[in-house]
Amino acid sequence: MKKHATLDEENLVKESLHIAADLCIYTNHNIKTLILEDENE
Repeated sequence: MKKHATLDEENLVKESLHIAADLCIYTNHNIKTLILEDENE
Protein backbone atom coordinates (compact mmCIF):
# COMPACT_ATOMS: atom_id res chain seq x y z
CA MET A 1 0.00 0.00 0.00
CA LYS A 2 2.85 2.39 0.75
CA LYS A 3 3.79 2.72 -2.91
CA HIS A 4 0.20 3.72 -3.77
CA ALA A 5 -0.26 6.30 -1.01
CA THR A 6 0.94 9.79 -0.25
CA LEU A 7 0.22 9.40 3.47
CA ASP A 8 2.88 9.10 6.13
CA GLU A 9 3.24 5.77 7.94
CA GLU A 10 1.01 6.66 10.90
CA ASN A 11 -1.89 7.91 8.80
CA LEU A 12 -1.52 5.03 6.35
CA VAL A 13 -1.98 2.55 9.20
CA LYS A 14 -4.99 4.45 10.57
CA GLU A 15 -6.68 4.64 7.16
CA SER A 16 -6.02 0.94 6.58
CA LEU A 17 -7.64 0.05 9.90
CA HIS A 18 -10.65 2.27 9.13
CA ILE A 19 -11.10 0.51 5.80
CA ALA A 20 -10.88 -2.87 7.55
CA ALA A 21 -13.50 -1.73 10.07
CA ASP A 22 -15.85 -0.75 7.24
CA LEU A 23 -15.46 -4.11 5.49
CA CYS A 24 -15.23 -6.63 8.34
CA ILE A 25 -17.97 -7.42 10.87
CA TYR A 26 -15.34 -8.47 13.45
CA THR A 27 -13.40 -5.19 13.29
CA ASN A 28 -14.75 -1.95 14.73
CA HIS A 29 -13.80 1.72 14.67
CA ASN A 30 -12.40 1.75 18.23
CA ILE A 31 -8.81 2.13 17.08
CA LYS A 32 -5.83 3.01 19.23
CA THR A 33 -2.37 3.30 17.75
CA LEU A 34 0.94 3.05 19.55
CA ILE A 35 3.86 4.79 17.91
CA LEU A 36 7.24 3.22 18.54
CA GLU A 37 10.19 5.52 18.08
CA ASP A 38 13.83 4.63 17.59
CA GLU A 39 15.99 5.65 20.54
CA ASN A 40 18.90 6.37 18.19
CA GLU A 41 17.10 9.13 16.31
